[in-house]
Amino acid sequence: MTDITTWLEAHGMAKYAAEFVAQDVSVDLLPDLLDADLRELGVASLGDRKRLLKAVAAERAASAAPEPAGVAAVRPAVAAPVKPAPAGVGEEGERRHATVMFSDLTGYTALNEAFDPEEVEQVMARIKREASRIIESHGGRVNQFVGDEVMALFGIPVTRRDDARHAVRAALELHATVDAIAAGMAERLGRRLSMHTGVHTGLVIARRSDTRSGDYTLTGDTVNTAARLRGLAEPGEVVVSPQTWQQVADYFEAQAGTAIEVKGKERPLLPYRIIAERAVPHGGSRPLIGRADEMQQFDMALQSCVQRRRGRVVLVRGDPGLGKSRLVAEFVDNAREQGLTCNVTTIQDFGARTGHDAIRVLVQDWMGLAPDADEASRAAAIALQFGAGTDAAQHQPFLYELLDVAPPSEVRTLLSAVDAGVRQRSTLDVLAYLLRCELEQGPTLLLIEDIHWADAWTLQQLEPLLALAADMPLLAILTTRFAGDPSVGQWRTSLHGLPLTSMDLQPLAPDDAMRLAAGAASISDALLRSCVERAEGNPLFLEQLLLNAGDESANNLPGSIQSLVQARMDRLENADKSALQAAAVWGQRAPLSAVRHLVADPQYDPRALVEQFLVRVHGDEIQFSHALIRDGAYGSMLHARRRQLHLAAGEWVLAQDVALAAEHFERAEDVRAAGTYLQASELQASQYHYTEALALVDRALALPDPGDSLFALRLARARLLLEFGHAGASIAAAGAAIDVARTDGDRALGLIAMASGMRIVDRLAEGLELLEQAQPMAQEAGLVLDLSHLHELRGNLLFSLGRSDECQRAHETALSLAREAGSAEAESAALGGLGDASYSRGQVVSGARLVQQAVDMAREQGFPKVEMAYLPMVSWSAYYMLDLARALEVSERAIALASRVHNPRAEMMARAQVVMIDGCIRGNHRPAMAHVDRALELTQMMGSRRFEAITWFFRALLVMRAGDRVSARAHVATAFHLIDEGERGLGFLGAQLYGLQALLVEDTSSLASTLGQGEALLADGALSHTHFVFYDFAIQACISAGRWDEALRYCTALDRYTVAEPFPWADFIVARGRALVQHGQGDRSAALLSELRRLDRLAADRQLNYYRAAIDEALALRDGMAG
Repeated sequence: MTDITTWLEAHGMAKYAAEFVAQDVSVDLLPDLLDADLRELGVASLGDRKRLLKAVAAERAASAAPEPAGVAAVRPAVAAPVKPAPAGVGEEGERRHATVMFSDLTGYTALNEAFDPEEVEQVMARIKREASRIIESHGGRVNQFVGDEVMALFGIPVTRRDDARHAVRAALELHATVDAIAAGMAERLGRRLSMHTGVHTGLVIARRSDTRSGDYTLTGDTVNTAARLRGLAEPGEVVVSPQTWQQVADYFEAQAGTAIEVKGKERPLLPYRIIAERAVPHGGSRPLIGRADEMQQFDMALQSCVQRRRGRVVLVRGDPGLGKSRLVAEFVDNAREQGLTCNVTTIQDFGARTGHDAIRVLVQDWMGLAPDADEASRAAAIALQFGAGTDAAQHQPFLYELLDVAPPSEVRTLLSAVDAGVRQRSTLDVLAYLLRCELEQGPTLLLIEDIHWADAWTLQQLEPLLALAADMPLLAILTTRFAGDPSVGQWRTSLHGLPLTSMDLQPLAPDDAMRLAAGAASISDALLRSCVERAEGNPLFLEQLLLNAGDESANNLPGSIQSLVQARMDRLENADKSALQAAAVWGQRAPLSAVRHLVADPQYDPRALVEQFLVRVHGDEIQFSHALIRDGAYGSMLHARRRQLHLAAGEWVLAQDVALAAEHFERAEDVRAAGTYLQASELQASQYHYTEALALVDRALALPDPGDSLFALRLARARLLLEFGHAGASIAAAGAAIDVARTDGDRALGLIAMASGMRIVDRLAEGLELLEQAQPMAQEAGLVLDLSHLHELRGNLLFSLGRSDECQRAHETALSLAREAGSAEAESAALGGLGDASYSRGQVVSGARLVQQAVDMAREQGFPKVEMAYLPMVSWSAYYMLDLARALEVSERAIALASRVHNPRAEMMARAQVVMIDGCIRGNHRPAMAHVDRALELTQMMGSRRFEAITWFFRALLVMRAGDRVSARAHVATAFHLIDEGERGLGFLGAQLYGLQALLVEDTSSLASTLGQGEALLADGALSHTHFVFYDFAIQACISAGRWDEALRYCTALDRYTVAEPFPWADFIVARGRALVQHGQGDRSAALLSELRRLDRLAADRQLNYYRAAIDEALALRDGMAG
């Protein structure tokens, strides 16, 4: 077997060998590698990844491995080589659109008079040689020489899209060459020797010929017109017809002559005299006809944008071919003339990354990158413009995906911790920021074509961009077909409130259509009118009809684009027709290598398709000239043929793009579609792309028969919905999965998923019951890792119920199973769970050690979700160790991290910790208020009533300690109102609220009942932090009310609660409470003085400013009495 280093060297990829070897990737594993795997192996270059995947696919295709079931039956129809028909024009003749060039030597008679015949022969031989060389180098063919005249053909026997341009270029080069030859003879000749040339493009009948009339015998007015134009050309001039000028106007400068009546022509002939080739081609096209109203509407919007800085969204709608692109091209030209910056992109349909590529084009434009910038250049731009220290550094992590750049490992780790909703919002923020920067430089036009192809992700990305039109000088132009127009559906709400202009394009009026068709082809008036009638005002239909106007089949063409494309396909060689259909199964764009695979011809050249204006070639990609041509080619195939091609396409692309392979299998109606969608979804989910993952699962579930994958798909859907926080929907989805489970193992997985959702909605007892049902099934099925997850989930449910001992046992079992399964991620999660269990039992020291171990392990091995889950506990643990500096450091680091990745839950928790420690304990009330305000915004954005109640609790505590007891009472009432009085609502926060309410009572007669309600909740099994906070507040409330015995009772209760594992905070609270009670009861002993001073020093050292205040009051009173 070839070793991996040798294989990589053979394919020019030796630079990656070390990492492949280090990761134990052998040659036999290469077919299993995905694009994401190559990124992990350090292959950052997109080009290198594509080349590696293609090399693997090519070797696999060449191997003799048996084909999957069902493929062999269709392989001959898909892959059998097709013998192409002979190319060129046969003796029977062919109707072709061609460019004919006649070029004649001026001064030939004088040459004969001034030179010896042998010399003349040598000069003419040289000119003919140069003429042949030049014409052939431009893709033409010398049909014949007659004396001093040369007749050249462009488009016979092979048509090219730019034949007319090549003909004019050839004529100019021939003139320059002859001028150079003549310069050496000018003195002897006594006059100028030069060429004069006529060029015309039109329909001809061409037949092969071996007569003196040339290689081809041509019939038709095109030849005569070219000859007439040559006669109108003065020495040194190249004169072209209007038909030729229409095709070359972007590339040459010319002067229009006066229409001239010529013999044999019914209409005057308008000559165009070519002056020179343009240094930079113009981007113009045919004149815009019949859209005056639309242009007037746009000009008004344009002037408003320029003069008044008013933005607007312009929606251009119309059926395929009605000229949306031509109209908006005029908009862009006019906007540029007014000084607007113009950003243009197009959304492609099936077979490409659709809106992702369209958005990437815009981002590259805004960042000053060329459209073809490679991945390295894009990565460098991200680092330069959004790196650390820049004003926009917070946007950097979300640019990698937008620009299709593999992020550095630290950014990848960071992004993996971000939930799906946050990631979406952050991406939208980046897009809005980039466009806003563009708009701050001046009015801008944003053109996005074909939004009818946009998926939900793309439409979502457009929303913040379009929103800027409300208050900035943005002209946002959108084009869409009526069919699939997103603006008539739910997405229209995104346009609500924006300044909006809708333009519904109608077919051209007959007069306008005639103007558009005039001069497009040299055909009779009757045929021209016939084309206009059949086009029914559709410019594309008309253009295509005119391209086919001379064909014998023209009269039989139906009025649909399908028949138009089919008529053109019928003129193709068999091999080209097969290739066109193969390309059509990919969508608007198709990899040339894939088309070659489908037609089983590695050397297939799509030139004929290009020449027929059916496709364009961009590197290794074929793009249909228009979506309707693709639709026509696709629609021309029988359903069985489509299925065969989609099946083969899916197999070919599977190793490179699993999601695209799934689409092909779906269209092939192949049983593998559902499973492949599931595989693609799992790949997206592993990269934390939950939106894309859920869309793939939903697409698979929409298949007529997902087959054996139905349970796995429903289970995946339940898990993904939970990632979005949609617990209710997740529970329902898990139930649907259980309904179709075929084994007890599957049922166990469904029950675990359902219990996971119930944890979020506080259906804790139900969740535990489901896990009891799931455990024996999972054990019987040998699902070791899933059993670890089951016990971890059980521990989390028990934690919330305050059942600490059972919580401890559950997490211990989870840890054992995680190690048995060899899952470091599950092990770190179980360690964190054990830390929670210790914490819930009041064992803060043990809990702190375990949580720190879990966080360290998660950070070292790259499990950011685990790290993020337990980082807040690290901060609280430091606080309980009275290390406030470290607690704040961890919290502030957590805020920076959470805000950078836009994780609202983690940011809220970290800010709450800062409020408690820096505001409520250290006394920095004003800056802490900004944190609590932000935390409240985050909880409301999340829609979490429980976390919103917690935030109001901290707000109440903060304002109380700042001296505003009235507001504090109102905030406590708000928190009580928000608590869900369900299974664990009051149990989670209620005792703390009652403790705070006790500190705020106006009438101390209600103190006992208030504290009694809190104690009752503690007796029901509250978590340890609830005990800590309640006892702290109860001690303070009783001291303030002079209820010394009650204060001591609460001190004893806290002391007993933590006696098994004392920790500094509890020790301090108990000692402080007892000392203040003694002082309040009149104890003035030296021992108490010593204790108060010790506590004061400790409070000062640890910055326990709030707690120190009462101690200082006691000491001040003692000092006053002593004085």
